[in-house]
Amino acid sequence: MKIWLISVVILALTVFFGISTEKYFDHSSQRLLPYLKNVELDINRENWSQAKSQLNQFKQQWQQEKKVWYILTNHREIDFIEESLSKLTKAVNYQGKIEAQIELGIISHFLNHVPERERLNSTNIF
Repeated sequence: MKIWLISVVILALTVFFGISTEKYFDHSSQRLLPYLKNVELDINRENWSQAKSQLNQFKQQWQQEKKVWYILTNHREIDFIEESLSKLTKAVNYQGKIEAQIELGIISHFLNHVPERERLNSTNIF
């Protein structure tokens, strides 16, 4: 009887933690993506000073979110975001429209990919 109870409690905690993590990643990425959208709009308009400003706001928000992401997910994907963010910053500083758009796409991909990958489903459990 005790083994069943312990097993049920462990299962419930695992599901609760999985759902909480999933919700956190969803909310976190939804907080970050609008900043990137604004950067993209400014780059398309070639409004580089505003793009820099929006990018700095994104970086500030990312620094806060990144702390929790490091705890909850694969560091490799965070490193990809960091690398692309560095390239994006350089592209915006040098007004490289194509390079900036490429890096924006990569960052957006990973900000959407991580929450999808962390979803609680049978593939992740088994």
